[in-house]
Amino acid sequence: MKISIIVAMNAEAKYLVKELNLSPQDFKPKIKLYSGNLNNISLSLIVPEKNNGVEQIGYIPSSITTLEIIQHINPDLILSVGTAGGVGKKGCKIGDIFLSTGKIFYHDRFLPDIYKNYSYGGFLCHEITNYNLHKKGIVSSSASTIITKESWEVLKLNQVDLVDMEAAAIAEICSFYGKKMSAIKVITDLVDIQGAVESQFINNFKPCMEKLSSSLPEILNHIVL
Repeated sequence: MKISIIVAMNAEAKYLVKELNLSPQDFKPKIKLYSGNLNNISLSLIVPEKNNGVEQIGYIPSSITTLEIIQHINPDLILSVGTAGGVGKKGCKIGDIFLSTGKIFYHDRFLPDIYKNYSYGGFLCHEITNYNLHKKGIVSSSASTIITKESWEVLKLNQVDLVDMEAAAIAEICSFYGKKMSAIKVITDLVDIQGAVESQFINNFKPCMEKLSSSLPEILNHIVL
């Protein structure tokens, strides 16, 4: 089984590369690729290089890496792995690890009503059904860390538990190419606490990524396709 992990930030990738014992590979300019094996799983991890010292987060970089991994690795499953913001009112807590369930949505694409179904997205993820040590929730993505009033309405409509900046774009590309996709995220901040998201993220990043990376091998070993 071939599984590819797409990571948005090099700061996230370093924890996963170390835990999974992955080795750097020659690949393409501006993109880092690592590979290795975990029992019967052939693993690859891809992450955009920093641009002028800044992490490349959001839809476009993750879309590029998704296309590259499909074309050059052709995995059986693609995973969006990393940090996310949780909705405290839905029961999310700092350090919770979530496996995606149901559909993955957008909450920042606003078009006329006739295009509403497209603007919200809604791409089925591959569910890791035989592993119950972590929470399962609905993921939604935005190109911004700011959640507007209109975005909150979409989040509530789709019963979203956690938000990130990449998963929906990855899911949309995987849907187009007929690839299985899922998301595994750790909660670093609660997005319904006003004005505290950035400080929460900075303060919680290291312990949360350590928890996610140490939990990932066991999760991967429970994946059934």
